[in-house]
Amino acid sequence: MADTSMDEKTDEEKTNEANSPWTFWLVSDFAYHVKSAYETGDSHFSAVESPYRSVKARMRFEAEYSIPMLQKDNPLMEDNHLELKGSLEITPVSMLPQFSVTFCPAAMFEISAGIKTGTGWNLGSSTFGIAEYNFQSQKYEKLTPFASWYISPWASALLQFDLAALWPGEWHHVVAQAEYTVRYDKMTGTSSPIWSWRTNPAMADGWMYNQFYIIGYQMPLVLSLVGVTAELEGHYNGRDYGPIADSYDGTFMSAVISPFLIFSITKNDEIYFVGNISARRSFAQSHKEEDEEPLLTKTGREWYLDFFAVRWVHRF
Repeated sequence: MADTSMDEKTDEEKTNEANSPWTFWLVSDFAYHVKSAYETGDSHFSAVESPYRSVKARMRFEAEYSIPMLQKDNPLMEDNHLELKGSLEITPVSMLPQFSVTFCPAAMFEISAGIKTGTGWNLGSSTFGIAEYNFQSQKYEKLTPFASWYISPWASALLQFDLAALWPGEWHHVVAQAEYTVRYDKMTGTSSPIWSWRTNPAMADGWMYNQFYIIGYQMPLVLSLVGVTAELEGHYNGRDYGPIADSYDGTFMSAVISPFLIFSITKNDEIYFVGNISARRSFAQSHKEEDEEPLLTKTGREWYLDFFAVRWVHRF
Protein backbone atom coordinates (compact mmCIF):
# COMPACT_ATOMS: atom_id res chain seq x y z
CA MET A 1 0.00 0.00 0.00
CA ALA A 2 1.37 3.38 -0.98
CA ASP A 3 2.18 5.87 1.77
CA THR A 4 -0.32 8.79 1.43
CA SER A 5 0.55 10.62 4.65
CA MET A 6 2.40 13.37 2.77
CA ASP A 7 -0.54 13.98 0.45
CA GLU A 8 -3.00 14.01 3.34
CA LYS A 9 -0.84 16.52 5.20
CA THR A 10 -0.65 18.76 2.18
CA ASP A 11 -4.45 18.74 1.80
CA GLU A 12 -4.84 19.57 5.49
CA GLU A 13 -2.42 22.46 5.20
CA LYS A 14 -4.32 23.80 2.20
CA THR A 15 -7.58 23.64 4.13
CA ASN A 16 -6.02 25.44 7.09
CA GLU A 17 -4.69 28.15 4.78
CA ALA A 18 -8.13 28.65 3.23
CA ASN A 19 -9.72 28.98 6.67
CA SER A 20 -6.98 31.08 8.24
CA PRO A 21 -8.17 34.37 9.77
CA TRP A 22 -4.87 35.98 8.75
CA THR A 23 -4.25 37.80 5.46
CA PHE A 24 -1.00 39.47 4.43
CA TRP A 25 -0.32 41.93 1.61
CA LEU A 26 2.63 43.72 0.09
CA VAL A 27 1.63 46.92 -1.74
CA SER A 28 4.17 48.72 -3.93
CA ASP A 29 3.50 52.11 -5.58
CA PHE A 30 5.45 54.09 -8.18
CA ALA A 31 4.27 57.52 -9.36
CA TYR A 32 5.63 59.70 -12.17
CA HIS A 33 4.72 63.38 -11.71
CA VAL A 34 4.56 65.90 -14.54
CA LYS A 35 5.05 69.63 -13.98
CA SER A 36 2.14 71.98 -14.56
CA ALA A 37 2.48 75.76 -14.71
CA TYR A 38 1.30 77.95 -11.82
CA GLU A 39 -1.23 80.37 -13.31
CA THR A 40 -3.00 83.28 -11.66
CA GLY A 41 -6.68 84.14 -11.54
CA ASP A 42 -9.98 82.42 -10.94
CA SER A 43 -10.73 78.73 -11.48
CA HIS A 44 -9.00 77.28 -14.55
CA PHE A 45 -7.07 74.32 -15.93
CA SER A 46 -3.27 74.62 -15.96
CA ALA A 47 -1.22 73.52 -18.94
CA VAL A 48 1.64 71.03 -18.62
CA GLU A 49 4.89 72.98 -18.35
CA SER A 50 7.32 70.04 -18.38
CA PRO A 51 6.90 66.26 -18.89
CA TYR A 52 8.88 65.62 -15.70
CA ARG A 53 8.61 67.00 -12.19
CA SER A 54 9.49 64.14 -9.83
CA VAL A 55 9.07 60.46 -9.10
CA LYS A 56 7.79 58.92 -5.87
CA ALA A 57 7.82 55.39 -4.52
CA ARG A 58 6.12 53.71 -1.58
CA MET A 59 5.95 50.21 -0.13
CA ARG A 60 3.49 48.98 2.49
CA PHE A 61 3.28 45.65 4.30
CA GLU A 62 -0.16 44.86 5.75
CA ALA A 63 -1.37 42.15 8.12
CA GLU A 64 -5.08 41.62 8.80
CA TYR A 65 -6.87 39.38 11.29
CA SER A 66 -10.57 38.74 10.64
CA ILE A 67 -13.04 37.64 13.34
CA PRO A 68 -16.55 36.44 12.33
CA MET A 69 -19.13 38.38 14.32
CA LEU A 70 -22.96 38.66 14.44
CA GLN A 71 -23.36 36.58 11.30
CA LYS A 72 -26.86 35.68 10.09
CA ASP A 73 -28.12 33.25 7.48
CA ASN A 74 -28.95 35.88 4.86
CA PRO A 75 -26.96 37.59 2.08
CA LEU A 76 -26.73 40.90 3.92
CA MET A 77 -25.23 39.55 7.16
CA GLU A 78 -23.64 36.17 6.35
CA ASP A 79 -20.14 37.69 6.14
CA ASN A 80 -20.31 40.06 9.13
CA HIS A 81 -16.91 40.37 10.77
CA LEU A 82 -14.43 42.45 12.72
CA GLU A 83 -11.04 43.21 11.14
CA LEU A 84 -7.85 44.14 12.98
CA LYS A 85 -5.23 45.54 10.62
CA GLY A 86 -1.66 46.70 11.10
CA SER A 87 0.72 48.02 8.48
CA LEU A 88 4.13 49.59 7.99
CA GLU A 89 4.56 52.01 5.10
CA ILE A 90 8.02 52.99 3.87
CA THR A 91 9.01 55.70 1.38
CA PRO A 92 12.47 57.06 0.56
CA VAL A 93 11.84 59.86 3.09
CA SER A 94 9.54 58.39 5.75
CA MET A 95 8.19 55.49 7.77
CA LEU A 96 4.52 55.25 8.81
CA PRO A 97 3.16 52.50 11.08
CA GLN A 98 -0.65 52.25 11.15
CA PHE A 99 -3.29 50.32 13.09
CA SER A 100 -7.04 50.12 12.47
CA VAL A 101 -10.21 48.28 13.49
CA THR A 102 -13.06 47.73 11.02
CA PHE A 103 -16.53 46.39 11.81
CA CYS A 104 -18.79 45.15 9.01
CA PRO A 105 -22.35 44.78 10.42
CA ALA A 106 -23.89 44.35 6.96
CA ALA A 107 -22.67 43.67 3.43
CA MET A 108 -23.19 47.30 2.37
CA PHE A 109 -21.77 49.08 5.41
CA GLU A 110 -18.48 49.33 7.32
CA ILE A 111 -17.25 51.53 10.16
CA SER A 112 -13.56 51.92 10.95
CA ALA A 113 -11.19 53.72 13.29
CA GLY A 114 -7.42 53.84 13.51
CA ILE A 115 -4.26 55.83 13.99
CA LYS A 116 -1.18 56.63 11.91
CA THR A 117 2.06 57.87 13.39
CA GLY A 118 5.28 58.33 11.46
CA THR A 119 8.47 60.29 11.05
CA GLY A 120 10.68 61.33 8.15
CA TRP A 121 14.18 62.27 7.11
CA ASN A 122 16.01 64.17 4.39
CA LEU A 123 16.86 63.05 0.88
CA GLY A 124 19.46 65.43 -0.45
CA SER A 125 19.40 69.11 0.44
CA SER A 126 15.82 69.97 -0.57
CA THR A 127 13.62 66.87 -0.21
CA PHE A 128 12.34 66.61 3.35
CA GLY A 129 10.21 63.86 4.85
CA ILE A 130 9.19 66.31 7.58
CA ALA A 131 9.65 70.09 7.51
CA GLU A 132 8.16 73.29 8.92
CA TYR A 133 7.47 76.57 7.13
CA ASN A 134 9.58 79.56 8.10
CA PHE A 135 7.67 82.78 7.36
CA GLN A 136 10.86 84.89 7.52
CA SER A 137 12.86 82.88 4.99
CA GLN A 138 9.73 81.83 3.07
CA LYS A 139 11.11 78.30 2.89
CA TYR A 140 10.37 74.89 4.34
CA GLU A 141 13.10 73.93 6.79
CA LYS A 142 13.83 70.38 7.89
CA LEU A 143 12.69 68.95 11.21
CA THR A 144 14.69 66.40 13.19
CA PRO A 145 13.92 62.76 12.31
CA PHE A 146 12.43 60.76 15.23
CA ALA A 147 12.14 63.98 17.26
CA SER A 148 9.16 65.23 15.25
CA TRP A 149 6.24 62.90 14.48
CA TYR A 150 3.22 63.01 12.22
CA ILE A 151 0.20 61.74 14.20
CA SER A 152 -3.26 61.19 12.73
CA PRO A 153 -6.12 59.38 14.54
CA TRP A 154 -9.19 58.88 12.32
CA ALA A 155 -12.64 57.32 12.01
CA SER A 156 -14.70 56.54 8.91
CA ALA A 157 -17.97 55.12 7.60
CA LEU A 158 -18.28 53.36 4.23
CA LEU A 159 -21.27 52.45 2.07
CA GLN A 160 -20.87 50.07 -0.88
CA PHE A 161 -23.12 48.61 -3.54
CA ASP A 162 -22.90 45.98 -6.28
CA LEU A 163 -25.60 45.85 -8.96
CA ALA A 164 -25.12 42.08 -9.18
CA ALA A 165 -26.77 41.76 -5.78
CA LEU A 166 -30.04 42.82 -7.45
CA TRP A 167 -29.34 41.51 -10.96
CA PRO A 168 -27.25 38.32 -10.62
CA GLY A 169 -24.68 37.64 -13.31
CA GLU A 170 -20.92 37.71 -13.73
CA TRP A 171 -21.19 40.63 -16.19
CA HIS A 172 -23.50 42.69 -13.97
CA HIS A 173 -20.97 43.92 -11.40
CA VAL A 174 -21.39 47.68 -11.47
CA VAL A 175 -19.82 48.61 -8.12
CA ALA A 176 -19.84 51.83 -6.13
CA GLN A 177 -18.43 53.01 -2.81
CA ALA A 178 -18.73 56.17 -0.75
CA GLU A 179 -16.58 56.77 2.34
CA TYR A 180 -16.44 59.69 4.76
CA THR A 181 -13.44 60.03 7.10
CA VAL A 182 -12.79 62.43 9.96
CA ARG A 183 -9.21 62.74 11.19
CA TYR A 184 -6.99 64.96 13.29
CA ASP A 185 -3.56 65.82 11.82
CA LYS A 186 -0.72 66.83 14.13
CA MET A 187 3.02 67.39 13.64
CA THR A 188 5.00 67.40 16.89
CA GLY A 189 8.19 69.35 17.48
CA THR A 190 7.31 72.37 15.35
CA SER A 191 6.55 75.97 16.29
CA SER A 192 5.10 76.85 12.88
CA PRO A 193 1.38 76.38 12.11
CA ILE A 194 2.32 75.11 8.63
CA TRP A 195 4.40 72.06 7.87
CA SER A 196 5.20 69.49 5.22
CA TRP A 197 4.82 65.72 5.49
CA ARG A 198 6.43 63.40 2.90
CA THR A 199 7.01 66.37 0.54
CA ASN A 200 3.32 67.37 0.75
CA PRO A 201 3.42 71.08 1.66
CA ALA A 202 1.02 73.47 3.40
CA MET A 203 -0.35 71.04 5.97
CA ALA A 204 -1.57 72.26 9.37
CA ASP A 205 -2.63 70.84 12.72
CA GLY A 206 -6.38 70.41 12.97
CA TRP A 207 -9.54 68.42 12.26
CA MET A 208 -10.00 67.39 8.64
CA TYR A 209 -12.55 65.58 6.51
CA ASN A 210 -11.98 63.25 3.57
CA GLN A 211 -14.63 62.11 1.12
CA PHE A 212 -13.80 59.20 -1.19
CA TYR A 213 -16.04 57.95 -4.01
CA ILE A 214 -15.55 55.15 -6.51
CA ILE A 215 -17.61 53.76 -9.35
CA GLY A 216 -16.44 50.91 -11.52
CA TYR A 217 -17.32 47.96 -13.70
CA GLN A 218 -15.97 44.57 -12.64
CA MET A 219 -15.44 41.84 -15.25
CA PRO A 220 -14.44 38.15 -15.22
CA LEU A 221 -11.33 38.96 -17.26
CA VAL A 222 -7.66 39.69 -16.64
CA LEU A 223 -8.73 43.32 -16.90
CA SER A 224 -10.93 42.86 -13.86
CA LEU A 225 -12.04 46.42 -13.01
CA VAL A 226 -12.25 49.78 -14.76
CA GLY A 227 -13.51 52.89 -13.07
CA VAL A 228 -12.87 56.30 -11.60
CA THR A 229 -12.39 57.65 -8.10
CA ALA A 230 -12.98 61.11 -6.67
CA GLU A 231 -11.43 62.37 -3.43
CA LEU A 232 -12.30 65.61 -1.63
CA GLU A 233 -10.43 66.86 1.43
CA GLY A 234 -10.16 69.93 3.62
CA HIS A 235 -10.02 71.47 7.09
CA TYR A 236 -13.20 72.09 9.06
CA ASN A 237 -11.71 75.25 10.58
CA GLY A 238 -9.65 77.60 8.43
CA ARG A 239 -8.09 79.09 11.56
CA ASP A 240 -5.85 76.01 11.69
CA TYR A 241 -3.62 78.01 9.30
CA GLY A 242 -3.04 80.77 11.83
CA PRO A 243 -2.08 84.21 10.45
CA ILE A 244 -2.72 83.25 6.81
CA ALA A 245 -6.14 81.64 7.38
CA ASP A 246 -8.05 84.26 5.36
CA SER A 247 -5.63 85.05 2.54
CA TYR A 248 -4.67 81.41 2.01
CA ASP A 249 -8.27 80.15 2.46
CA GLY A 250 -7.79 77.63 5.26
CA THR A 251 -11.06 75.79 4.44
CA PHE A 252 -10.15 75.23 0.77
CA MET A 253 -11.28 71.79 -0.40
CA SER A 254 -8.70 69.95 -2.50
CA ALA A 255 -9.99 67.55 -5.15
CA VAL A 256 -8.50 64.57 -6.96
CA ILE A 257 -10.06 62.65 -9.86
CA SER A 258 -8.39 59.36 -10.82
CA PRO A 259 -9.43 57.02 -13.65
CA PHE A 260 -7.96 53.54 -13.15
CA LEU A 261 -7.55 50.03 -14.57
CA ILE A 262 -6.98 46.90 -12.47
CA PHE A 263 -5.49 43.73 -13.95
CA SER A 264 -5.78 40.47 -11.99
CA ILE A 265 -2.55 38.81 -13.09
CA THR A 266 -2.78 35.79 -10.78
CA LYS A 267 -5.01 34.72 -7.88
CA ASN A 268 -2.73 36.68 -5.52
CA ASP A 269 -1.46 39.53 -7.72
CA GLU A 270 -3.10 42.68 -9.06
CA ILE A 271 -1.62 45.55 -11.08
CA TYR A 272 -3.24 48.99 -10.96
CA PHE A 273 -2.73 51.74 -13.58
CA VAL A 274 -3.89 55.17 -12.39
CA GLY A 275 -4.02 58.67 -13.83
CA ASN A 276 -4.45 61.66 -11.54
CA ILE A 277 -6.01 65.07 -12.13
CA SER A 278 -5.90 67.31 -9.06
CA ALA A 279 -7.12 70.73 -7.96
CA ARG A 280 -5.04 73.16 -5.91
CA ARG A 281 -5.34 76.81 -4.92
CA SER A 282 -4.73 79.42 -7.58
CA PHE A 283 -3.46 82.82 -6.47
CA ALA A 284 -3.65 86.48 -7.39
CA GLN A 285 0.14 86.76 -7.59
CA SER A 286 2.37 84.88 -10.01
CA HIS A 287 4.94 82.49 -8.52
CA LYS A 288 7.29 79.66 -9.46
CA GLU A 289 7.70 77.58 -6.29
CA GLU A 290 5.35 76.03 -3.72
CA ASP A 291 7.40 77.64 -0.95
CA GLU A 292 5.99 81.04 -1.97
CA GLU A 293 2.33 80.04 -1.66
CA PRO A 294 1.61 80.52 2.07
CA LEU A 295 2.17 84.28 1.67
CA LEU A 296 0.03 84.64 -1.48
CA THR A 297 -3.70 85.40 -1.79
CA LYS A 298 -5.94 82.59 -2.98
CA THR A 299 -8.41 83.57 -5.74
CA GLY A 300 -9.67 80.32 -7.24
CA ARG A 301 -9.11 76.65 -8.06
CA GLU A 302 -6.43 75.37 -10.43
CA TRP A 303 -6.95 71.96 -12.03
CA TYR A 304 -3.82 70.22 -13.31
CA LEU A 305 -2.49 66.88 -14.49
CA ASP A 306 -0.53 65.54 -11.53
CA PHE A 307 0.83 62.03 -12.10
CA PHE A 308 0.61 58.57 -13.60
CA ALA A 309 1.05 55.67 -11.20
CA VAL A 310 1.47 51.91 -11.11
CA ARG A 311 0.56 49.80 -8.06
CA TRP A 312 1.34 46.13 -7.49
CA VAL A 313 -0.65 44.32 -4.79
CA HIS A 314 0.58 40.86 -3.75
CA ARG A 315 -1.38 38.70 -1.33
CA PHE A 316 0.60 36.08 0.55
